[in-house]
Amino acid sequence: MSLSKRKRSAQDDDSVFGADAGPENREARGAKKFLDRKGELQPTHPWPSSDYTVALKTKESAENDRAALFFACRSILARDSSTFGQMIASRRQKQGPKKSKHDEDECRHGTYAGHPLFVLNDDPKELQDFLEALHDFRAYTRSPKWSSAASAAALLRLGHRYKVQYLVDDTVGYLTQTCYPVRALEDYQRLEWSSTQRMDELSMLNSVVEAGVKAFYPLLTYRTITLWSLNQLLSFPIPGPIESGGGWLFNQVCQIRVVRMHSSITSWFVGSFDGAVLKRLFDDCASRDSNRCKAGLQVWGSKTTKLLGQR
Repeated sequence: MSLSKRKRSAQDDDSVFGADAGPENREARGAKKFLDRKGELQPTHPWPSSDYTVALKTKESAENDRAALFFACRSILARDSSTFGQMIASRRQKQGPKKSKHDEDECRHGTYAGHPLFVLNDDPKELQDFLEALHDFRAYTRSPKWSSAASAAALLRLGHRYKVQYLVDDTVGYLTQTCYPVRALEDYQRLEWSSTQRMDELSMLNSVVEAGVKAFYPLLTYRTITLWSLNQLLSFPIPGPIESGGGWLFNQVCQIRVVRMHSSITSWFVGSFDGAVLKRLFDDCASRDSNRCKAGLQVWGSKTTKLLGQR
C-alpha cells in the first residue's frame, strides 16, 4: 500500500472514530480488515464520513479467522433494504427512554464507537461486494467485480436475503445477457467446459437457488454435474451452524437437485455411473459430434423437466 493510501486510511479511521487513539479505536482499525478471495488482507468498504452510519460486524469462522467490521450509511440501508429498515427501526424503539440498569447495559453493548451495532452471519467477502454495490451501483457495474461470478453470486444471495430487489433483478439481467444466455436444450452443446469454473458454478448455483432465480436452475445444475463426480457431489459438506466455523460448498437443496439430475442423466446415457464413460459422452456433447449424445439429451430433457422445477 502506498504512503498516500495509508495516510488516507488513517484519516478515514479518525473521521469515524475520533482523533484519540484509545483501545476501542485501535481495535476498530484492526477490525476494519477482511481476507479477500485471494487470501489477502483488505480494508472494509469505507463510507463518506459525513454519513450517519451503523456498524455491521461479521462473525469469526474457520475460513475467516477474524471478525470484520463494516460501517454503512443508515439512510441508504433503510431506503434500499426493507430488512435493514426493520432492524434499524427496531433498534430505535429499543433505544427509547431507559427504565433500568439492564436496559442501559443492553443499549451500550449494542453500539460500537457510538454507532448502532448489528452482528451478521454473512461472509465478509460477500458483504463487501454487497455494500459496494449498494453505495454506488453504477460505479460497481463498471468495475472488474461486476464480471466476477463470485461477486455476482454474492449480490444475488445478499440482495435476496436483505430484500434489495434491484440488485437481484439487475444481476440476473447481466448474467442472462453475458454468462448464461441459454434458451433451449441444444444450447447446452455449445458450452465450453473448464475445470477452473467448478467453484464459480457451485457458488452461483447455491445463490440462484437461495434467491429463487429459477431461470438459471437447468443450466447451472447441468454444468455442475458435468464438472464434479457423483462421489464428490455426495460428499460435499453441508453448511452447519455459523458458530461452528465449518466451511461448506453445497446447501442441501442444491445437493439433492444435482444428485437427482446426475442420476437421471447417467441412467439415460450409461445405465449406471462410470466416470470415464460419462466424461467421454459429455465431451461428445460439447463438440456436437455425437448423434447419440444429441438424442440422449433430448430424451433426458423431456424426462427431467419436472426435476428441474422442484426445490
